[in-house]
Amino acid sequence: MLRRDLTPSRRKAIKRVMLPRRYKATGPTAEAVGDRRGVDHHIHHRRPRAAGGSKRPDTNLPSNLLLLCPPCHQQIESHRAVAQSMGWLVVQAADPAQTAVLVQRDRWTYLTADGRYSDDPPEVEA
Repeated sequence: MLRRDLTPSRRKAIKRVMLPRRYKATGPTAEAVGDRRGVDHHIHHRRPRAAGGSKRPDTNLPSNLLLLCPPCHQQIESHRAVAQSMGWLVVQAADPAQTAVLVQRDRWTYLTADGRYSDDPPEVEA
């Protein structure tokens, strides 16, 4: 279950990620855990927050967030180069919405600001 000590804004971010993606976790072991509901999931920031949090307005947008089981989250944090090549981590200078990510082991997709998957990156405004 979701932890009860979450702030209201963090709960909102979790719901924006979980509901459109139908509670499916992403990550290295997603096939094994992707459809289990009620387990403790972590919200992972693809573009990491700076120490003490981030003032960037897009930090908690669904395009920057992944829903992960704890073992997947640990795997990503322990193998950052691989995670970056899979889109699970994004460098600070990059826009997560413009960076494709591997989900459920076999699908490359873009994460949208409303929490959905897209085959195409969002259009960049000039």
